[in-house]
Amino acid sequence: MYSPAFSEPPIAQTNVQLRLTGRNTLSDKRLMDTLIPAVEAAEKASREGASFARLLTQANAAASRGRKSTRGRMAKIGRASRLGERSVGMLDAGAVSCCLILTQLADSVEPRLQR
Repeated sequence: MYSPAFSEPPIAQTNVQLRLTGRNTLSDKRLMDTLIPAVEAAEKASREGASFARLLTQANAAASRGRKSTRGRMAKIGRASRLGERSVGMLDAGAVSCCLILTQLADSVEPRLQR
């Protein structure tokens, strides 16, 4: 559980800032399809009073689902948008990279929480 010193988890502040920077929405076949679900899962776990380890597990699962969701979509923004219909069936590189980073973060922090 987060310290009462925080009004909200730092990851939630990140989510707000990312959404304010422009066209950052779900379903655009971007890294946001991984990051937003992960952040929302972390926020939910925090509100429910979950341990930090549980928060990481839930955020990691949501990130993985978000990554997988990009496979069936057509890229609308960025370099992959030039592929048009050919982008359907492929995972978004940004979503994959974001998921790898979040997964590695969770995997490296979790053992330290067990001490």
